Amino acid sequence: MRFYIVLLLNFCELTAVIAGLKYWKKVSGCYWKWFAIYLVVIFVVEMTGKFLILRVQRSDLNIYLYSFFGIPIQFLFFFWLFGRQTNNNARPSLPLISSVIYVVSWIVEYFYLKEANAWFSSFSYTVGNLLLVVLLIDFLLRFMHSGEVLNYKQSMMFWICVGLAIFYLGTLPFFALRNTLLNSYEDIFTVYDYIQLVLGCLMYLVFALSFVWGKPK
Repeated sequence: MRFYIVLLLNFCELTAVIAGLKYWKKVSGCYWKWFAIYLVVIFVVEMTGKFLILRVQRSDLNIYLYSFFGIPIQFLFFFWLFGRQTNNNARPSLPLISSVIYVVSWIVEYFYLKEANAWFSSFSYTVGNLLLVVLLIDFLLRFMHSGEVLNYKQSMMFWICVGLAIFYLGTLPFFALRNTLLNSYEDIFTVYDYIQLVLGCLMYLVFALSFVWGKPK
């Protein structure tokens, strides 16, 4: 069953990529073009990971791919994106501070906290997730008190935040405790693993809607 849900996730990722490319003219003149490029990069990473596992049978290389590139680029990109939204705000340094804290947590975990039998970087991922939630709440609070809320459907960042909230808030307990659940509570891990895949599907579908409905500024 997991195999088919993963295929569905890949299809949703591809859907977001296609939406970004289809509406490329809409976003090519501003920084939102990097979101479309980001989606392409993430999809390529996913496909490369599948190739390493299924064709080359090098799961260790797949782990390195995600640990050193796949996961860090997700957090750092969204920190940067939130930074673009706060250029004219009183708190423009919050995304930068978040990026620094995340990088430090990754370094600390890799050199000092890494367990020999744990492949998933739960500490740095959890730190990145919490920082992302802080930025998400900060943006939504400002958004609700601005005139843009009246045209929320046209706000690309609003839809990005909806997608991020669906996945990162919904999966925070799972990824924070991933190694523990996998080693000690396998049944709970299996159920939550299915849930996080479905939430990932929803996130990428919302990302696709951001290109369809959004009007980049």
